[in-house]
Amino acid sequence: MYILCVLCQVLLSQFCVNTTLPCDTTTGGRCVSSSHLDRMWRVVDRHGRRGVTDPEMSYASLLLAYPLLVDIVGRLADVAAADNGELPPRRSLGSAASPVRLLVYSGHDKTLTALLSSLRLHDGRWPVLGARVVIELAATITRTGRAQPLYYFRLLCNGRDVTSSLEFCRVTFRGACPLDNFIYHVYYHATRQFGHASHAQACAVH
Repeated sequence: MYILCVLCQVLLSQFCVNTTLPCDTTTGGRCVSSSHLDRMWRVVDRHGRRGVTDPEMSYASLLLAYPLLVDIVGRLADVAAADNGELPPRRSLGSAASPVRLLVYSGHDKTLTALLSSLRLHDGRWPVLGARVVIELAATITRTGRAQPLYYFRLLCNGRDVTSSLEFCRVTFRGACPLDNFIYHVYYHATRQFGHASHAQACAVH
């Protein structure tokens, strides 16, 4: 199935720039058409929808995306800590006193699929060209006189707010989810799904 996905991507890249699609001259010049591409993508998406409910596929996606999730929540927590006058752990970008506030990750569609699957947001369809996930961090001051702000995040997929679809964000504040929910999910709930002492051990076994 992965080979079919790669074949579709190669053909689609040619189709999008109006390049003539390949033909097989050994069989009378029969050429690939847009209808062929459409049928291939339907097969890929149908297979992907079946994979959404496959426990083994979900587990593999979590193992693949977990280091990225850890990095994301760690950086969000660093920003919150710096705003509160605390010193977050020094990371590869920025400094402990001033962590990076805008970070762009670039990856393959397979990486994006694994990330969405690990958060149970993937609908099974192969990501479109230019697909993206955006995570926004916001702070609010409570009216109870609390000195430190409360931090929330929103998660958008291809421009659509899907924060409330996260299993750990059923209750939101003005459409945003407490950052602590995200941190707890990654460092506690997700690690419990490994069935091993650590992520590294789970990867070694599987």
